[in-house]
Amino acid sequence: ITYAPFHDAAVSAEAAATVEMVRAGLADGSIDTGVCGIDGLFLGEGSACD
Repeated sequence: ITYAPFHDAAVSAEAAATVEMVRAGLADGSIDTGVCGIDGLFLGEGSACD
């Protein structure tokens, strides 16, 4: 999981750090999206992860 480089876009250091924090959290599973990673269904709605 990653994101495209900022290239020439004016992105503040704070915004870049926030994007990286979210990327890392999604990658390591510490951010709960409420969506099953197996079938893409919402948790609690009959997903494979329920």
